[in-house]
Amino acid sequence: MIETEPVSHFVTFSSIIYPFQPPPETTSPPSQSPTSSPSSSPPTTSPSSSPSKSPTSSPFAYGSGPFVTLETSSELVTIPRPPEPAGLNEDESRRSLSARSNCPQDEAGLHSWHDASTWSGGQVPSAGQDVTLPANSKVLISQSIDDELGIITIPSSSELIFDENDSSPITLDISGMDVQGALKAGSGTCRYLTKLVITLHGARPTDINIYGRSDTAVETYKGISVDGGVISMHGKRYYPTWTRLSESVAVGQTYLLVQEEVNWEVGQEIVLTTTAIHDSRDWHQNEVMTIDYIVNNPVPGVGSAIHLSTPAAYAHIANNGYQAEVGLLTRNIVIQGAADDSEPTSTDDCEATGEWHHGTNFAVCPDQYTDGFGGHYYIFWW
Repeated sequence: MIETEPVSHFVTFSSIIYPFQPPPETTSPPSQSPTSSPSSSPPTTSPSSSPSKSPTSSPFAYGSGPFVTLETSSELVTIPRPPEPAGLNEDESRRSLSARSNCPQDEAGLHSWHDASTWSGGQVPSAGQDVTLPANSKVLISQSIDDELGIITIPSSSELIFDENDSSPITLDISGMDVQGALKAGSGTCRYLTKLVITLHGARPTDINIYGRSDTAVETYKGISVDGGVISMHGKRYYPTWTRLSESVAVGQTYLLVQEEVNWEVGQEIVLTTTAIHDSRDWHQNEVMTIDYIVNNPVPGVGSAIHLSTPAAYAHIANNGYQAEVGLLTRNIVIQGAADDSEPTSTDDCEATGEWHHGTNFAVCPDQYTDGFGGHYYIFWW
């Protein structure tokens, strides 16, 4: 079985994340209808600077509206929203330890991964080594493992548990994992509140056929296989995980007004979706941005004002019938494919196809971006 929740953790597959590249300079104001096809230069990269301030109120002038609210917005297709998780604010404080229970990292009888006496050979596993946990054991990882390991096997009688580390993220680099027992980070009553990153390594096999099958790419090849075991990972909860604009965004604007109050954090990355007619991997106006600070309920009817560390590169519209979406990308538990062997390599520039699309010669060249190979889960249900 696998225990996960829609807002508890975030799984990143490097091969399916669109690249975001520097945008062209432009001064176009926002429109009240979908914008025209974008320039051939793709949009901006994520900012690298880390903001530090986090005020809850601000004298900032946000204008007089009218603002699009949850009540006044209209969508032809309504996506169901999950209810706000019970106890969202109570269990997120890292210091309110009295409110947490059933924390796997605090159980008795744990064995430290970093202690040589845990292992039958008397040595901590090293680079490239396949690792099988001792039977009938609960092994705790409390700090980053610097070496890139092979395949970790968790026997049916054993558990691999991640501790929280307030001083630095815990990172684990492996080629794969076979979960027959349990893989745990936090629990439903003890949220995992620090940073955990599991990175899966492995190049695209050369024997993949047209049906995506390969003798090389078994379940544990750049993957986590769960056959009769349990993955139980409960990260910090953010709500909602996406919302919509309350007001159109102009080029150069350094804040977003959104319809719902969010509990997102300074330094997290968000995506602001395009409202241009044309949207493809190479030609789009989606933007990845970093949160500088947030002001909740800045004006009546508006949930939050999200201030950005860099200004918007494109215009994004919000009117009563259509509003750009804003989604939270950052999670504190990340399972990802390695950046150096997941992205597609069939990305060479090619001649324009001569096919016109919405007034521009932007038709995608054939056989581009088709050979990425990211990390994956295999969950077996019986």
